[in-house]
Parts: sequence; C-alpha cells; structure tokens
Amino acid sequence: GFEIVSIPEALIQNSENQTKCDPEMAMKDSLQAHGAFYLELPNEVYNRFEIIWNKMNEFNNLPEAERNEFKLTEDEAKSTGFFAPYVGLKGFKTESTDAAVGGDGNKRDCCEKFTYHKNVPAEKFPGDSKEEMTAYYNDMLGISKQVFQFVGPSLGFDKKVVDTWEDSVSEECAMRFLSYPDFSADQNEGKGIRMAAHTDQTFFTFLNQVPPDNGFCSLEAKISGNDDWTPVPSVRGTVLVQIGEILRYVSDGETRATEHRVILPESQEESEGSARESLVLFMSPNATIKFTTQPGGPFDKVHKLLMSEGKTSVSFPELMGALEDAFAGSNR
Repeated sequence: GFEIVSIPEALIQNSENQTKCDPEMAMKDSLQAHGAFYLELPNEVYNRFEIIWNKMNEFNNLPEAERNEFKLTEDEAKSTGFFAPYVGLKGFKTESTDAAVGGDGNKRDCCEKFTYHKNVPAEKFPGDSKEEMTAYYNDMLGISKQVFQFVGPSLGFDKKVVDTWEDSVSEECAMRFLSYPDFSADQNEGKGIRMAAHTDQTFFTFLNQVPPDNGFCSLEAKISGNDDWTPVPSVRGTVLVQIGEILRYVSDGETRATEHRVILPESQEESEGSARESLVLFMSPNATIKFTTQPGGPFDKVHKLLMSEGKTSVSFPELMGALEDAFAGSNR
C-alpha cells in the first residue's frame, strides 16, 4: 500500500518497522508510482484536527432541524465571492461529484459537507469551531507550501521552478469537513458508491480522516499504475497527501494524479459503526495565474487544442476546462 513519509526526518515507516532511507528516492516513488503519500504532522496541528473533529461530531449528533439553522443566507454566501455556491453547510446528498466529472448525477454524495471560508460568520460554524478551523487552515497552508521544496527536487526540478509553483498557490484554497454517517448500499437503492471516482483539480489535496469504529475502509484509490481499487486507511497523526491534476500538468506528467472514490458497506448491518469524517484542504493555484503550454509530451493534446483557439497562456479555470476537453473519455 502507501508509504508513510515524514519528509523533514526522511522517515519511511510501516506497520512492521521504521527505516531511514534516501528521502528524495522515497518521495519520487510515492509521487510516480502511487500518486499519494502520508505526511506526519506536528503534534499541535494534528491535535487541532482532533479538536475540530470532536466539535463537528457533537454537531452531527444534533437533530437535523438544529443543524439546518447553520446554513448560510444568500448574502452570507455572497460575501465569500467565488466560493458562494459551495460555502457553509451542505446537507446529505445535496451535491453530486458524479455530475461534476461528467456523469448523469444519479450518484449523489452520501455525506454532509461544511466548506470553510474566513468570511463565514462565527455563529454559522458548527460546534463553534471557527477559531480552530482558521488556525488549522493556516497551519496546513504553510505546510503545503513547504512540501513543494521536497517534491520539486525529487522530480528533478530546480529551486527557481519550484519557487514559481509555490508562489502560485492561492491564499483562498477550499477546505471542507465531510461527514459520512452510517449508511449502506442497501439504503442507497443498491448503489455502493458514497462519492464517485475522480481526481482533484489541485497541486495537492491534504486529507485528514478519522478511522471508523468498525474498521471499514471507505476511501479507495488507484495506485501503482493499475486499475485495481486499493483501500486507503486512516493513520492517526498523519495527513494523506494526494497528487492533483495541476501538479501533474506543471511537472509535465512526472507525477500521477490520484484517482479516488468513497464506497459504502453492502448491508445496513455492516454499516453500523462505519461513520467516517475527514477534513480536506484543496491546494489550488490562484485563479489569476497564467499557465503556458508546450508541444509534445503527455499534454500535446492540450497544447493543440489551445493553439487552435489562439491561446498561448491560460488561467487555472481555463486550463482545467482544456484538460477535460482534450482527454474526455480517456485515462490521462
């Protein structure tokens, strides 16, 4: 499965032993073969995550009518700008990742979502969690930028290029707390998917998750270059770092973008104790940053598509649209 990589200490760890090794080789293998790795967090950062989890868990046990009082008004949502359609509390099956990736939308996301933004009023943060969420967000944004300084050299990129990547990171990345209650395929019209398979439009996605009481592993990913779905368990004290489409693009295909999904237990009996929560930071570029294209290589289709439209550089949203158009129906 995945390796647990503590980057500063260059520590590779698994359930049987701990071994010092070459950090760049370990990182390169994680980026190219797996598309993901675990990163050990400083104790104070992981402890902050657990405080948020406890507060959100208490909130999730409230009656639905009380939870609905935390949904934003239209004016409150508008104050967050670009995030307005997503910010704040979204109820169970409100959104469809399946529709976002080109499906028919019949597979709804079987979870509740709270999307962080600094402009959301404190009283609309579940569990009075704004202070902790803001601190965690700032901690993780700082850590995420530092990760570039390990990832870049392991792929053979010099510091000037890596600094350009780091400088392009948005100061307003999306962060979401996802709550997956006990739920089964039997209760979902026989559909065994909690959230449809997708890759993220990010440099990295930092996913912190809590293991369910019954040990069921609902998060799965395609790793090691094959089409098999591999369970991705929660590892306390770490955050799972998944590679996104933007890092794959700026590295000219040197990394794998992690395709992942969330599944359901088959029966209601198996679902008891399968509830899972995760806190996810989507590390994306600033919307005003311009990306250039080059002929040849794994993104030649993108280059030709953009050149046919007379474009030599594009914004982040334009790039993601071009990637979808160029590779529609194929595994890039």
